[in-house]
Amino acid sequence: MRALAVLVVLLPVAAAAETITVTADDCRRVVRHVPDASVAYTPGRDVDGNAVAPADLGGSVAIRPPETILIPITIKLGPRFGVPANPTAYKAEAHVGLVQYRDGRFWYNGQPLDDEADRTIRARCRAVQR
Repeated sequence: MRALAVLVVLLPVAAAAETITVTADDCRRVVRHVPDASVAYTPGRDVDGNAVAPADLGGSVAIRPPETILIPITIKLGPRFGVPANPTAYKAEAHVGLVQYRDGRFWYNGQPLDDEADRTIRARCRAVQR
């Protein structure tokens, strides 16, 4: 089995270098799969490429998902601190942060949720898999 050695620098530990061995199986888990164009869905064609009647119903609306998905993270303070519920007067919530999904990655308050070591391993795996 082919293995990939990656040098990772752990900044909080006084820049101590560490060697990690990553196998081909590990790379398959961390690198996003991009299917070959020949297996992609083609409207109006069957599996053999023959023309077929479209499955669309007339008048349907095409909905595009947003490019960025925002997920606010809050804590309900009422149950935690015994604040009585009164939704018309106030919301007993504390805003903790905001998770965003954009460009295929998750971000928390503007910072990526993956670390530098993960990005280094993914980059090396992509290079080896080509």
